[in-house]
This record gives sequence, structure tokens and C-alpha cells, in this order.
Amino acid sequence: MTSASGTLDALVERIMQRAEGLHEGYRRVGLLISAAQAVTESLELTTRLQRIVGVARELVGARYGALGVIAPDGGLERFLHSGLTDEQVRLLGEPPSGRGILGAVITEGRSIRLRHLSHDPRSVGFPPHHPPMDSFMGVPIHVEGAVFGNLYLTEHSEGPFDDIDEAIIAALAAMAGTAIANSRLYAQSQDDRRWLAASERLTQRLLSGEVGPDDLEAITATVRELTGDDDLRVTETAEGGIIIALPTGGHPQTEAQRETVARFGRSVGIARELARARLDEQWIALTDERDRIARDLHDHVIQSLFAV
Repeated sequence: MTSASGTLDALVERIMQRAEGLHEGYRRVGLLISAAQAVTESLELTTRLQRIVGVARELVGARYGALGVIAPDGGLERFLHSGLTDEQVRLLGEPPSGRGILGAVITEGRSIRLRHLSHDPRSVGFPPHHPPMDSFMGVPIHVEGAVFGNLYLTEHSEGPFDDIDEAIIAALAAMAGTAIANSRLYAQSQDDRRWLAASERLTQRLLSGEVGPDDLEAITATVRELTGDDDLRVTETAEGGIIIALPTGGHPQTEAQRETVARFGRSVGIARELARARLDEQWIALTDERDRIARDLHDHVIQSLFAV
């Protein structure tokens, strides 16, 4: 038996042990399976993560659940929740930014279980209209070796969360990591298509003469449209190549994203060289034609002089 299947068997066994009766155990295992299916059924990341949050609450008997996606500055750039009513969400206003215990899970990068949330010195309290929350558990979500987000559960129906709850939520966090990784791959494939299409269009404009090989403004406009960064600049290297400074917003650029931009730069660089070569050929052809005309005129003048 592989390690993965052994882990899954142990998880299912723990879920069955926790359930009150065989029927309830089957229902909870079904929830776990549905969460796994949600990871592959939809390419829309928010839908998949929202499903995982809901399943997490049901599996461990938590009244509230949430999933936070970490921003580059260490805060939370996306916060999905389950268990709150629409009225509670409206009254709470802006979602949390990642301070207090939520921030501790982010900075420490490990699971945290608390019997009483308010007793922990890292707690910063709750804003007005926030529902009471006592027991707490936070589990990090790893994507490609880095912590991308966290799953949070509060208000366990039977007191504090235990190690079985943590194992169950860790499995769901792994599913969330898979969903995020798959979403990244899909988004990357879409980005590759966009950059390739833009490269082909720009190459055609360069080779047709619509855009001059030294017109960096046209290249910059194309890159700005692709990145959505109106302040981005494209500069030229001493070797005639171009440097594209990627926007710093959002998560750090992956190696695949950097390679996509590098391919675009190389493709445009080759197109610029071809455009320059074509202009050189046209200039040489024009110069040769002028020389031919000059020779013809010279011969004609000489012949006329001899005739005189």
C-alpha cells in the first residue's frame, strides 16, 4: 500500500471513529469525497475553495470556517468564509487583513489549535458585530513548497479541536493546495496563449513596417495591455534586446511566468532584427538602383559629349 493511500485510509478511519453511528460516518466520508471532486470539477478557483471551506466545517463540527489566501505583504488578499449569515457579513464590513491569531498561522506556517481564542496573547479581539468565537484551529495550505493560505475553523460543537480534527483539516488543506496548483496551471496556459498571440501580432506589425524596429513605445503598449500595468516600461539592452520589468502586484512571479515573458522578449527581439535586416535590404536595393541610374546618366552624358 502506498503512503498516500495509507494516509487516506487512516483519515477515513478517523472520520468513522468520530461519527455518531455508521450512517453519519458514511455521510461524512461522502463529504470528503465531494470535496475531492470539487477540486477537479471546476476550473474556477473561488468555487472550489468555497466548497472545501463548507466541507471542512461539516467534517469537524465547526460553526464557522474560513480560507485566507496570503498576499505578498503577508496579509490576506482573499478571504472566503462559511457559517456567517448575509446580515453578519454586511455588518462586519471589510474582511480581516491577517492580524492576531490569523496572522500567527501565516507567520509560523504551522497548525495552531486553541481551546480559548481570547486567552491567547496573540489575539487582538474582534471588531463590532462579530459573532462570539472561542475554540480555534488554523491549518496552513502549502502550494509548491510555500504557504499560500490557511484554513480556519472556530466554535467546535464539542469543545476544543483535537488531533483528529487537525488531521482531517490537514487533508482538506492539501486538497485546497491541489486546487490552487491546478488553477495556477490553467491560468498559466491561458497566459501563455495571450502572450503568444500578442507576440505573433507584434511580429507581423514589425515585419510589415507598421511598427518600426526601434519603436519601443508600441512594444511597451502591448506589454502594458498584457499585464494591466500602465506604469510598466520596456527598455533596450546594449545588445539590442529588450528588458520587461514585470509588475510587482499579486503573488511573486513563478518561474513559468517569467519564462513566458522571456519567450515574448526573445520573439520580439528576433522580429526587430528581421525588421532591421529588411530595412537594410531595402536601403541597399535603393542605393543600388540609385547607382544604376547614376551610371546610366553618366554614360548618356559621355555619349552625348562624344557625339558633339
